Amino acid sequence: MNIKNLAFAAFISSFLLISCSRENKQGGLHYFNDFESVKGWSKMPIPTLVEGNAHSGNFSLKIDSLEGFSHAFNIKMKDISNKPIKKVRYSMYCMIKSLNAKASLVLAVDTVNKPNALWQGIPIQDQIKEINKWVKITGEVQLAQDGLNKPENNLVMYLWNNSKEVIFADDYELEFFE
Repeated sequence: MNIKNLAFAAFISSFLLISCSRENKQGGLHYFNDFESVKGWSKMPIPTLVEGNAHSGNFSLKIDSLEGFSHAFNIKMKDISNKPIKKVRYSMYCMIKSLNAKASLVLAVDTVNKPNALWQGIPIQDQIKEINKWVKITGEVQLAQDGLNKPENNLVMYLWNNSKEVIFADDYELEFFE
């Protein structure tokens, strides 16, 4: 085998290895945001986006006394799947700067007739016991009851800081099940 063929074979092998090892983390029934590609994609700045203090990569969200709510994941059920969604598992990584921090990882569903037909808040202070340490906060909700999974309903996930303390959030993830 000559050098040209060997180089071509090495290139193809590397390409296939890289292509096969990447997991699609956006769209369909799985959504992920580590905020690395958010900067520059909107004329409206995300006031909570900060650089340099992240669970993964360089960017995360800083929620404090000035910005009490994080950037939200917001989608209609019909935009997730043509089939009814039975449940959602959701998570984000959070880090606190003070043990006085109080916040909730919120998942809410708005129906046409009732905003916040479902509102579930998971207190992060129940799971985070140390400052300056990233902790994964996870929740799961059944959506097949009470018409929560109708196509026109809207699902939202965000972090609500109900203290004046600094809290960082990163690596939002939602997985939907039909």
